[in-house]
Amino acid sequence: MMHTSREEGFTIMELLIIIALIAALLVAMLALMDPLNIINRAQDGRRKNDLNELRKTFEDWYNDRECYPTGAEVCPAASIVDNTCTICTTDPTSPSLKPYSSQTLCDPKSSYKYLYVWDTTNPSCPKFYTIYSRLAAKYVAELDTQGCGRGGCGPDSSYGYDYYVTTATSLSNIGMAPFYYCYGTNGRCRNKGTYQNAYNDPTCLDIYPSYPLCCTHIPKPDGCP
Repeated sequence: MMHTSREEGFTIMELLIIIALIAALLVAMLALMDPLNIINRAQDGRRKNDLNELRKTFEDWYNDRECYPTGAEVCPAASIVDNTCTICTTDPTSPSLKPYSSQTLCDPKSSYKYLYVWDTTNPSCPKFYTIYSRLAAKYVAELDTQGCGRGGCGPDSSYGYDYYVTTATSLSNIGMAPFYYCYGTNGRCRNKGTYQNAYNDPTCLDIYPSYPLCCTHIPKPDGCP
């Protein structure tokens, strides 16, 4: 008796099913990994390293001069407003930090800036300072060692920063939001007290460290001026 044989292999339909399954698995893996947040966390690591380098630079500066730098000594002139300015050594108008540091110290995201705030009681010879940075990765309460919440640190009433290095010993000199506002599902801004209270409230759509910042939400919340 003669036996007929057929070539073993996958049909086109079977191949398409396998390809679709592999693609679905890859999409699921990317969703779990959240590549954008991984990039943001890497950039946040650089921001923290930059601020630590600036702290070291300013301590060396103080050891030589018995003063921390004024804004005019470390910031582009156009960025100076009162006792605040932004630090970015790649700005062509920025003063050089050499010989104290030769590193490139500038936020990796062009729309973000390192904010330098110095002592107003000794404007020509500051005795304390704070440098702030915005962070980009998703907020994780357990990693918030400084108590800023999301954007709750910075100059009083404006805030907007998530991380800082400082020589100041008083919270009033550091600048920290006393409470947070929740933009809720009812379309209003409500004072929720601590950041954690707002973070744990399922009706909070956005969290802001001040009422004016909450009122900038688009569309403007009900009851805002």
